Amino acid sequence: MNSALSSIKTLVEENDTFAIATLPGACVSALFAREALRDILRIQKKKLIIFPDLPEKLKNGWNDILPPPTPSITPKVKISIPKEKSEEVAYHEEETEAAFVVTPKGGLTLGDVRVAFQKPEVDAAFLFFNDAHPFFRQLQEYIILPQKDKMAFFGEKSHTYAEKIYTLAHDMRATDTACWPTLLYLSLAGETEQFAISVTPNVFSIAGKLLEKGADNTHLPRLQEQERRISHANLLGRALARTQIDEERNTSWTFLAQKDFLRSQIAPEEKESATSVILPQIRSRIPNVSTSFMLWEKTPHIHFCAWSKNPSVIARIATLPDVQTNEQICTGGGFENFTQAELRLRQLSQEPIV
Repeated sequence: MNSALSSIKTLVEENDTFAIATLPGACVSALFAREALRDILRIQKKKLIIFPDLPEKLKNGWNDILPPPTPSITPKVKISIPKEKSEEVAYHEEETEAAFVVTPKGGLTLGDVRVAFQKPEVDAAFLFFNDAHPFFRQLQEYIILPQKDKMAFFGEKSHTYAEKIYTLAHDMRATDTACWPTLLYLSLAGETEQFAISVTPNVFSIAGKLLEKGADNTHLPRLQEQERRISHANLLGRALARTQIDEERNTSWTFLAQKDFLRSQIAPEEKESATSVILPQIRSRIPNVSTSFMLWEKTPHIHFCAWSKNPSVIARIATLPDVQTNEQICTGGGFENFTQAELRLRQLSQEPIV
């Protein structure tokens, strides 16, 4: 265990109240790691403040593996009275109330009494980003953070989240009420894209140890499906930004380059299925067009997917070589560039202007 990872464990051993924060919109791997850390601290009976809340989709979709609620740190209430207007303040406990009795000095009125909530204060913090991120400053509007030596930053990617957090739990036994082994395993699988990238001997070692401690790897297909939906949502956003409407011809055109698939984390072998998924979603957002084209880059050629209400348009496009047709949809490819593909498809789909 290196000194940085050892210091993380020391933070837990020496402190009682913690903040755990991820970036708004954090990836599933970070959120699973955060929930695993929450479970580890829960078992050690620490008090926590978590920020921000888990997305509702994650709460509802993964409720069966998330840890139970943890004792939370609540804001304190501060009651302030001007010194020059108060002679003595006494505290009394009554049957149902705690009372502060003030002996006034001068003209004390109810308007002089101020009641306010104070921001929660913690002994230590685990932050899934570095202190240079703008969100670090924003977080301090909600929480009084400790000094930097009481913070652990998980923004540096020299290790996966799971490797860092496992140092806190390596000597703990997994029990029926412990969720962290499964959550850490899923975080590790997500961060390494199902153990396909950024894999080191230590990653495999941690994965094996998590399985020994009871991690349930049967959830991996669910994780893959969720990541696929997120990737498709990212690609849809990029596709909508690259969609043009030809109002004169009542047609829409969408162009997706290689970089759009890469940035949406769509694997090369998934391009065709992804485009078939998002084309209907584009149509649903522009329902008045009669024909929609999606052109996309599949090195070294340009492929297309076309949908039309007009059977004659589909029939004309189907005359291209190696085109597959399914009712109102046809797909094909082999064009050298986007310009060649667009010109040829416009020619085949040409209809009289209404």
